[in-house]
Amino acid sequence: MKAITVNTESQIEEVNLDKPQIGPNEALVKTKGCGICGTDLLKINLNLLQKQTVLGHELVGNIEAIGKNVTEFNVGDLIISAHHVPCFKCHYCNHENFSMCTTFKETNFEPGGFSEYVKLSTDHLKHTTFKIPEDMPWQEAVFTEPLACLVRNNDRLPLQKHDCVVIVGLGSIGLMMAKLLRRMHITIIGIDIDEERCKNALNYGVDFVFSNTDEDFLTTLKNNTGNRLADGIIFTAGPASLLNKSFSWTRNGGFINLFCHLSGEKAEIDTAELYHRELQLITTYSPSPDALRKSFEILRDENLNLRQMFKSYQPHEFQFAIDEINNRKILKALVEFS
Repeated sequence: MKAITVNTESQIEEVNLDKPQIGPNEALVKTKGCGICGTDLLKINLNLLQKQTVLGHELVGNIEAIGKNVTEFNVGDLIISAHHVPCFKCHYCNHENFSMCTTFKETNFEPGGFSEYVKLSTDHLKHTTFKIPEDMPWQEAVFTEPLACLVRNNDRLPLQKHDCVVIVGLGSIGLMMAKLLRRMHITIIGIDIDEERCKNALNYGVDFVFSNTDEDFLTTLKNNTGNRLADGIIFTAGPASLLNKSFSWTRNGGFINLFCHLSGEKAEIDTAELYHRELQLITTYSPSPDALRKSFEILRDENLNLRQMFKSYQPHEFQFAIDEINNRKILKALVEFS
């Protein structure tokens, strides 16, 4: 089968691999498409891989074959699946820190979503795989895993209807965040250094956009909060140096949410201000199985129309897709195998 590999020097190659063999409790999926995630990009850009790897975990495909004990899926089913599954038994899982579970970190697709065929284990089939109905565009279903990251994140935020938040970074994650927050009637102020992305964000439910944090930004923030400032700041991108500054945009008792790894040097934090103003620092990494289910149901039942963010590429165009993402020419890349 055809697959895309990335080696320890971040060299991308299209190769032929053996098709995975399945056991009695497993399924073989013929890949239809797989989205390129920000973590895929990070591993490639920073040379983080320890061995030659097939990346990809935002997987949609058709069930090609099933083991004799598989009853919940049939050959031909169009499915979406996510790659990590927790054990549900350890100390981390008991505290709902599913993404800190050792099993969660170790589970993955075989070999990875950027290949023509993928083997799904019994745990994947049970906990992270969903049938896509005929009336749901499969390109929309590809967003199940990344949107689930946001669903779990937002479940942990102390937000109420009609609150005001600032989203830093208006790439695909920032725009998905805006779509979810609009469902709560949140007032959204977006920041991105790219003016084109700022303009585009207005189509995704962002109320006000700024390419810097000058006086106009602060005036708009105050005018929309009765001078309280934002209930929360959500970082989906940005430099670490901006973290401390964001305290001045946040109301007393508000929160700062790190949804991403901030770039650049380590941030200095004014711990006195953090303490005396009761500011909360909230982080979230990866989704839980329950968040995956909620995410899939939102995409299935509501018209978020996220697929408009995708630009499609063939497997041999993988390097080109990475370059276009890095050069900020596109929001989201989809690698199609059929």
